[in-house]
Amino acid sequence: MSLTAPALVALLNKEFKPNMEDILAVYGDVTIDKKIKNIKVKEVELDHVTLIFNHDDLEVEMLKPIPFKKPLENYEQVQSHILSMAREAAPKRNVSHLQVRQVWYPQTALERILVILVSVMMVAKGFPNLIYDVILSRVLPVPNEWIQYVKPYNDFILVTTVALHAIEVAIFLVPRFFKYRVAPDYQIEWLVLTTVEGYPSIRRFDRIVAERAKLWKHYEEGGKLVVDNNE
Repeated sequence: MSLTAPALVALLNKEFKPNMEDILAVYGDVTIDKKIKNIKVKEVELDHVTLIFNHDDLEVEMLKPIPFKKPLENYEQVQSHILSMAREAAPKRNVSHLQVRQVWYPQTALERILVILVSVMMVAKGFPNLIYDVILSRVLPVPNEWIQYVKPYNDFILVTTVALHAIEVAIFLVPRFFKYRVAPDYQIEWLVLTTVEGYPSIRRFDRIVAERAKLWKHYEEGGKLVVDNNE
C-alpha cells in the first residue's frame, strides 16, 4: 500500500519533531528561540510541506509552507526528500540530524561487574566494616588477604575512579548531549551511569547513535514506520 499524506504527517510528527525545527529554521528562515513552540507538520503535498508553530507574542498559530525544488511523484519520495532536507539542515545548526531518546543499561557481564564493584565501594565508604568484615568476608567467599589489602584504600580508589569518570562525562558525554539533543530526563540517567562505570556507558550511547543512523537510512529511503520497543 502506498504511503498517504496523513500517514506521512503522523510519521514526521512522531519520529522527527526536532528535525522539523531544523527545517523551519534553515529552509523557513525562522529564528528559533524560546518563544517558538509546538513546531509540527500541518500537511504535506507533492510540492511542499507546511509547518505550524506557536509564538508567545501571538495568539494564533503560524503557518510556514516550505516549497520543494520540484514536484515529486508520490509520498514515499516526499518522505525521502523531507528527511534529506532535515539531514542537511541539522549541521547548519551545529547539531546532528539524529536524536538519542533512550537509555541502554549495562548489558555485558563485564559492564555489570564494574557497576557492582563501584557500587560496593560507594556503600563501603559509609559502612566499611559492614561491607568488608561482614558481607565480603563472611557472606561471600572473598579471600581475607584481598579484603585486608583493599579495605584501607577503598576511599582513594573510589574517589579516583569517580573523578576519572567525571572527566569522561565532561569531555565525551556532555558534548554528545547537545549534539544529539538528549532530553533532560535521559541526561540524568546517562550522567549517573557514566559516573559509575565510565567509558563503557559512552560506548553504549554511541551504539544507540549507530542504531538511529540505520533507522534514519531506512526512513530516508522511504521505509515505513518501525516500532521501537526500547523507547
